[in-house]
Amino acid sequence: MGGGVHYDVHAGQEVMCNLVQGGYCQYLSDPGELEIWAKTESRSSVTIKVEAGKASYVKAGVSMGLFVGRPSFEEVTASVGAGEISKCKMCAN
Repeated sequence: MGGGVHYDVHAGQEVMCNLVQGGYCQYLSDPGELEIWAKTESRSSVTIKVEAGKASYVKAGVSMGLFVGRPSFEEVTASVGAGEISKCKMCAN
């Protein structure tokens, strides 16, 4: 994530955490489709398929907005996600 931008990350309608630069959050979900989203001046989301017993990873970032950075999300592989999380700190829920 860029600069001092932070935002609440939601799983469905539940707030997972307030994500800051260099941070990550964990969320335990039932299997099925799950929308991960956040909103600053606009809303951004990604929908992933959660499978039982398997970890899924979504990379969050910030893209340019008119007045404030906009959240961005992309699903990444387990090897990419686990490698990048190892360099981050868990954000408070």
